[in-house]
Amino acid sequence: MSFSVILLDDEERNQTLLKSDPLFHRLTEYQKIEAINKADNLGREASAWLQSSYTNRDARVILEQMGVDIITDYHSNGPFIPFSVYREKNNRIILYVAVVEKLVEQLIVYTQIQHQEVLLNKVTNIILFHELFHHLEATKYGSASKLVKVPVITFGIIKISTGIQALSEIGAHTFARECVGPIESYLEFNLKEVMKNGL
Repeated sequence: MSFSVILLDDEERNQTLLKSDPLFHRLTEYQKIEAINKADNLGREASAWLQSSYTNRDARVILEQMGVDIITDYHSNGPFIPFSVYREKNNRIILYVAVVEKLVEQLIVYTQIQHQEVLLNKVTNIILFHELFHHLEATKYGSASKLVKVPVITFGIIKISTGIQALSEIGAHTFARECVGPIESYLEFNLKEVMKNGL
């Protein structure tokens, strides 16, 4: 999913993320609404908890206080490499700096922020808050993907269900936006211009 998803308004962003899930076609209309609401609420709840527990608004500082390592990878680059990945097993986040820098080069033409380094820090902060949510899923709240389960295999009265992976992304995007405030203000750009020209 591209960074531009976080720039969408809440409803459109959540719908886009849910539609990207392989199980989307199995959901009833009620389940779609329920799933989005539950994931969105978890993102807001986690953000409220974080803001009441930590006075700092720098995701790096909070992650350090939580004991989560941030590994910076400066070499990996390409169209299929994400901005970052949370590794629950190792309690670490891998930040793909070259990919983030490429995004910042695209964003700099739209922003009022004069220095690329300042914009890089702000974009990185959004990305790290996103991964911080995944850490909170692993350590405090449980996976948002399990908030709604969908039967995938049925043997008579036995049903095997699975969670909806997109709910973790919906929760993470909501969490990140709640932590930094409106993205348009945070990154100091005209959202309509960015969305019109694309990233």
